[in-house]
Amino acid sequence: MYCSKCGQQISDRVYYCEHCGEPVNKPYTQQPFNSRENTNRTYQQVPPQFNQYTPEAYEYMIMTKIDEVKTFGIIAIIAGLFIPILGILLGCIGISKLNDIPLSNQYRLESELKKKKAKNLCIAGIVIPIVLWILAVIFIILFLNIVGYGILSAL
Repeated sequence: MYCSKCGQQISDRVYYCEHCGEPVNKPYTQQPFNSRENTNRTYQQVPPQFNQYTPEAYEYMIMTKIDEVKTFGIIAIIAGLFIPILGILLGCIGISKLNDIPLSNQYRLESELKKKKAKNLCIAGIVIPIVLWILAVIFIILFLNIVGYGILSAL
């Protein structure tokens, strides 16, 4: 097969030209793995709820959803500094949204790395408020002990 834009020879299995990046106009289909029957039947690589998207729109949608979860993680960290329960809640929502996002077909490694970074931000949004609560409780206990000993020694 040859690219319609640059004319270079490309593999039949790619969806984008390796030389110029031009999309190849064909649907995302895959032959059954290691199967001798139904060789003419094709299977969708894209999950059924995303069938209406073109390959470019599908890739863009995945990356956008990962960026949205990343934003949830950043907001969870900031909110966790001031309103801890909100930070924990936003971090949990971000992780649950992240689990619903499929991996990219074209940029699989990049989407895996972005998902890992987004998940780490959401986890930090959960852990930071918990650590701050623990430090606040320790500080209050120490403060009450110091003040309590001061009052008792004055009597």
